[in-house]
Amino acid sequence: MLSRSLRSSIFSAGIALLSGLSLLVGPAPVGASGPATLVKSIGQEIRWSVDVAGGIVFGTSDNGSGIGQLWKSDGTPDGTAQILPKINSATAPLVFGGMVFFQGCDSTHGCELWKTDGTAAGTVMVKDLYPSGDPANPLEDPVIGNMTVVGETLFFSTLIDNNWSLWKSDGTVAGTVQLKTLRFGSFDICPFALSNFTTLGNLLFLQVCQEPVLPNVDITGEVWKSDGTTAGTVRVPNLTITDRSSLTIPMVPIGSTLYLAANTDLWRIDSASATTVKDFARVHDIYTMQGTLFAVAEAASSLGLWKSDGTSNGTTQIKIIDTGIANPYGKFLTAMGNTLFFSATDNAHGLELWQSDGTAAGTTLIRDINLGTADSAPEGWNVNGTLFFVADDGTHGRELWKSDGTTPGTTLVRDINPGAANADVSFVWNANGTLLFSANNGTSTQLWKADALSAGATLVQDVAVWEELSQRGDTLLVSAGANGDELWQLPLTAVRSGAQASGGLTIGSTLISTDAQGNGATINIPAGAATQPTTFVYTPISTENTAPPAFTFAGRAFTLDAYQGGAKLSSFGLQKPIVVTLAYANADAEGLVEGTLKLYYKSSSGWVDAATSCTPASTYVRDPAQNHVTVAVCHLTEFGLFGVRSQVFLPLTIR
Repeated sequence: MLSRSLRSSIFSAGIALLSGLSLLVGPAPVGASGPATLVKSIGQEIRWSVDVAGGIVFGTSDNGSGIGQLWKSDGTPDGTAQILPKINSATAPLVFGGMVFFQGCDSTHGCELWKTDGTAAGTVMVKDLYPSGDPANPLEDPVIGNMTVVGETLFFSTLIDNNWSLWKSDGTVAGTVQLKTLRFGSFDICPFALSNFTTLGNLLFLQVCQEPVLPNVDITGEVWKSDGTTAGTVRVPNLTITDRSSLTIPMVPIGSTLYLAANTDLWRIDSASATTVKDFARVHDIYTMQGTLFAVAEAASSLGLWKSDGTSNGTTQIKIIDTGIANPYGKFLTAMGNTLFFSATDNAHGLELWQSDGTAAGTTLIRDINLGTADSAPEGWNVNGTLFFVADDGTHGRELWKSDGTTPGTTLVRDINPGAANADVSFVWNANGTLLFSANNGTSTQLWKADALSAGATLVQDVAVWEELSQRGDTLLVSAGANGDELWQLPLTAVRSGAQASGGLTIGSTLISTDAQGNGATINIPAGAATQPTTFVYTPISTENTAPPAFTFAGRAFTLDAYQGGAKLSSFGLQKPIVVTLAYANADAEGLVEGTLKLYYKSSSGWVDAATSCTPASTYVRDPAQNHVTVAVCHLTEFGLFGVRSQVFLPLTIR
């Protein structure tokens, strides 16, 4: 499945999350009614999808030979049809130049590089990469992977006759060429011989795992770079990786520098060569937050959190997690605002959830979820300001939890599979701040939802949802069914309430919400906008029946409310202005002078210009070309966008 971008509908300036456990008495029968409906039974597991004009293109697998099919869908039964009967379903696709590139198969050429525009006529082979191969023998087909776009070039790797090579393509036969063979040999020891494809400026960097040519000699790793030419595809000098575990840690680009963990140390790569930043006993993970590199690493028999500006002197320890740990480990989960969430082990608590704002005082264990030295092993997601994660407290198995960064605010959402059994929680989608996830209650896999404001989790439908495929307007297309071989659609309006803002007091974030008509709302709430844990809820309004004098409604309205302790506040004072950007349709502004568009809030005495809620009054930024208007506000209530109607003056004729 392709990587997903979470569509923000939650933003934050501090929250209080409700804890508690609701109970569902008895499982719903399989196929129970609900908002999700079957579009079409495909017959093979849906493995990946990409958005194209008018719908999606998706690939399937028979889970036997790995050869599947290529399909397209507009979300309707009649608009869901097969494009190509055979593809290599193990190869994730990539959109490049308006086309979807993938590994397709036919009886003449075997499995090669193909592209499609979503139509049968527009689905063609780009190039036969291995003309001498036997089309009837899948083992002689190229294995294509690691497709990455750098500028106007598509890079990808191939495995042909035990040779691992780097290729480039511009989508044409002549422009699809092999740049260099980087590795020879089988993939018994190095199953991912070419990996960690990373873009830095106009260069591609990747790691190469080389198997030993002599017995009892460990593998070695190398870093290569390419500018898209054979001469410019070279090994980065001064770096040979002898620690195999380093190859599993992604490289991190910051500005014009690439950082990586290698040979237990922290390294940096500039345009010329690689240099050591800091010597460690081991680097467990690296991560970037707001342009700063962070690392969980071992040094002097201690596990600690570090940060670096790319220099040895500028690489400093933020805090020692613990010393003398038998099995030290650390891994970053996510960043929200200026708070970093990660898991780490210490002697007293095992592998648990931690947070850091980059200071020693702000680096703390959030909660010992699995009491004592046992591990809760948290793994989770930033759902627009709320940390949802899966952990094991030693009693309920691996279940869904959420956290606001405080001990009391870190709670079990629900014990879906009762007792010590695991619920097999899997992220599905973020629907305006409502987390959609699949989980097994011990009888069947079902679709559930949870959010920052509500206690517990709610069963959406007794249907096994595997992966999200695409959001089309206000409808989510998903793969579902016992084998993931069915295409379903889910109306998001049926599973979400208003958009919610969540996070810690020091966390700021951005809401990006799009309605069914494609009109967007972006709301930036800075850190420190609230002095108490607060949840903000954004709810769109379809129309307004009143307007300020001489103004006309411009199609956009919403409420923005504050909650504390789960209760809506009748009044709330923002400590810092929030910035609202509204996108409007041409039809909304038809007949209006766009230079007069203003955001008004509704008071007890009528409509008031929202810009005047701040002292001094804020300034409007209007972009008629993009249909955007932006203004800072210092008041929470009901808002509406209004403008002045244009007037046409006819010449006066005097007789």
